[in-house]
Amino acid sequence: MQDVWTADSVTEVTYGPADDEYSIWFLDEKNGANGPVMMKNMGSGRYLSIQNLADAQVESQDEPELTVEARSEVYDTWGSIKWKIEQRDQDEVNIRSGWTGHYLYATLNEQGKPVFKVSRAEGAADRAESIFIAEPAQIAEKPLPDGPVRIKSVTNHSYLYENSSGVVLYGDLAADNGYSHWVIEQSADGRQRVQNRATGHYLTLNEDYPFVESKELSSGDSASSSWAVNRVAGGDQVLIRSQYGDYDDEFIHVQNNTGYAERGLYPDSWGSVQWELESAPPQFNTPNMDEERNLSTATPVQNDTNVVRIAPQGAGGKVLAEQSGTIKLVSGDDASAVSKWILQDFNGRHLIKNTTTGHYLALDSSKKPIVSTSMKPLGSQWILEDRLGYRTLSNAVDAGGLLQYSMAGVIYGAGGSSESSLWSFTPVASDVVYAAADAFKTDKVIRFAVHAQEAGEYTGEIRYKNNSGSEQQASLTVNGLGEGAVLLQRSGGLSTAEVKLNLRAGMNTVSLSGVSGNISALQIDSLMVKHSVNKAYRGATVPYVNYEAEDAKTNGVLIGPSRKYRSIASEASGARQFS
Repeated sequence: MQDVWTADSVTEVTYGPADDEYSIWFLDEKNGANGPVMMKNMGSGRYLSIQNLADAQVESQDEPELTVEARSEVYDTWGSIKWKIEQRDQDEVNIRSGWTGHYLYATLNEQGKPVFKVSRAEGAADRAESIFIAEPAQIAEKPLPDGPVRIKSVTNHSYLYENSSGVVLYGDLAADNGYSHWVIEQSADGRQRVQNRATGHYLTLNEDYPFVESKELSSGDSASSSWAVNRVAGGDQVLIRSQYGDYDDEFIHVQNNTGYAERGLYPDSWGSVQWELESAPPQFNTPNMDEERNLSTATPVQNDTNVVRIAPQGAGGKVLAEQSGTIKLVSGDDASAVSKWILQDFNGRHLIKNTTTGHYLALDSSKKPIVSTSMKPLGSQWILEDRLGYRTLSNAVDAGGLLQYSMAGVIYGAGGSSESSLWSFTPVASDVVYAAADAFKTDKVIRFAVHAQEAGEYTGEIRYKNNSGSEQQASLTVNGLGEGAVLLQRSGGLSTAEVKLNLRAGMNTVSLSGVSGNISALQIDSLMVKHSVNKAYRGATVPYVNYEAEDAKTNGVLIGPSRKYRSIASEASGARQFS
């Protein structure tokens, strides 16, 4: 009985003259002695299987026509790969499925090729073709290489290497590239460490991320760099399994085709966790491993939905403003200052732009708050964080500092009281336009989602075109309550109709529907709500302020920030919490 050499993951098991390692089967006793075994071919690494019977749903037949297969990727829990070796007289045995009870037997297919099938018909075990002789094979386990090796994936034939950032990737590098050469060292505790030949760094598991790093060996706890590098049962390939704490059942793998080596929990029978060790050339090179970077990475600038006034906490009505080309705190009614700003998203940070002058809030080279005519310098880019109903502003050139106010004016730096660095962003009421393209629309109704800063009556304006040939009436409702009819005159171009809207604080629905049941003859362009505040730029618009525990005064212990999967802090808002 033998498998064949091929890159396919599933093959048809055959028989013939002994073919070295492809005629040798290793019995993998995962369930202990005398239990069902997995039969693994030494040459191919594939397992004897009748999973195809399950896929075709013919496993209940006594003598199915499908042939027995060998599979490279299997699960230990599959019954289709479990077999019982039953002793007969002397060296003779039967091979019976531990799942269905079928007996393995040799036969020929329609083309005359030697194949195997299974049967549980009466007398199946006593057929001559169902009786096998088990001959022991003496195989000396190969020791791990002493010298530098290249570590090649069994499935994609790529080699592990260290990049310039210390991340372990896999790819097709030149054989003499030292960053793809590794030395497997024996440590004092019997475990192995895997050292990069070019850098001297060690293969290391990072608890916070699935990818594998290559870094200097820690002088304290080096357990995260400890591995068990062992040959797979009955084969030349190796498994690289972590020996670090709770991760001691995880293998280095390429299962997800991410381009970088990962650690994870997968069956050791899968090719994605198996590696081949190739001797590295005696001489090696260390080429430049820096990858070409795209420096044109600016994202489009996106405006917030509202213009705002920015005021420090407890500053007695003063607001942040541009006055005579400088940044100052002024009274809100100071006509000589321009104090309306709009936030803009840019490259994961924020720009703060004065809507009157077009200038940006920025820091100069001495970290003094100034106005800038350009958004490009890092000093014009800000990081905003919510704190107790206010916001803090740190700058991209010095993320450790905060924008603050004092008796001397607006300053930037570390320290200061917590109150001096808290700023309110109050939306300025304006005429807000809601486009019909963003509304819910059918032939019978168009429905806008409208926001109001407080409950009350607002003036609205419907912009439309009516080229139906006659005036049309539409029924107006707000939050399901009737607001009367709206008369829409004939028009060749865009016209407007004024309406009154009784809105509640927060989100509202404003709907227009045809009095006769149809408004398809009308072309609604937009709804404008005058002197109102738009909905939130991102996330839900809610009628409350959220206070994070980590921003309050406490005698607790701050946990995080952390992005580690399943850690407490990673599940908390802002990835931080108190305990």
